[in-house]
Amino acid sequence: MQRRLTWILVGSALWLLSVHGRLSPSWQQLAARTPWTPHRRPSWRTASRSARAARQAKGEGRDDEKVARNAPTAEAQLPFESMTTLRQEDVRCLATRQLFYKPEDVEELVLGVGRRCKYNWPQAVLCDPLKNSYLGSMVFITCPLLAGAIEEYESEGAVEEFNVRLSEDDTWQAQIRDTDTAHNALRSTLLENREGELAELAEKYGSSSVESITRRGLDVGSGKVRCLHAQAADELVRGSNVIGKQVLEDLQSRGVEVLGTQSCCDFCNMEASLDALPWHFSSHKRSRRKRFARQQEMERDGEGGPQSSPE
Repeated sequence: MQRRLTWILVGSALWLLSVHGRLSPSWQQLAARTPWTPHRRPSWRTASRSARAARQAKGEGRDDEKVARNAPTAEAQLPFESMTTLRQEDVRCLATRQLFYKPEDVEELVLGVGRRCKYNWPQAVLCDPLKNSYLGSMVFITCPLLAGAIEEYESEGAVEEFNVRLSEDDTWQAQIRDTDTAHNALRSTLLENREGELAELAEKYGSSSVESITRRGLDVGSGKVRCLHAQAADELVRGSNVIGKQVLEDLQSRGVEVLGTQSCCDFCNMEASLDALPWHFSSHKRSRRKRFARQQEMERDGEGGPQSSPE
């Protein structure tokens, strides 16, 4: 008790001396360096706003980042200026109306959208060359309208007609070579620092099969037109493909609205069940018809989401 009173008296004396200017300069400087301020705990509202501001500054907390969590870096993901990133509604559309894959498979497979229709749904996408069933392939037509129209065009012998023109047209021959070179370069960029994945694939499929991935070009490096879908997809994603551009022009001349119609938009926007829609895409590919039928069954059962994986 006596000690406490002593300290109180000493403190009071120091305060009086400082008030009257009799405290030594060194003590005054010490007091000036250590001012007292009240300690206040931030409220939960302030903390929440601060945390939210920090997340926004880092670009976190957005749906687009959830979609792209398994994709390569932004530079590798969007190598062309015309491309756009996946939105959450794009994933749902690709999963339930276009590819009929599980949403998580779509997120892992698709790196970005190359072209959108006039209703803003994906028409062609850039894919991870190691995450799809066609190892090495990177560009795909996803629009049901375009995919079905190109299948119909191919069934009428269009591929053979294109190869006849290819054999006679020096511009087209140069296009095939340039396209293969561009795709090999892009694929090499997307495969950088992925030696572990390549080693696993080599163990599963054989080293020669995996080595061929890096030099397959756009269309298996055949020097011929093998798939009009691939050529059109390359034009929509990468651009500068005169053969793919010709495919799209031919579709337009056949009465196909290549930028989309209201009917196919209704098919992609997922507001109605597949059974209630007046328009359905047609496909000659058995695997795609099976996935489509499976999706219809699931919607009838009220399950909604696709359960098939990439085949």
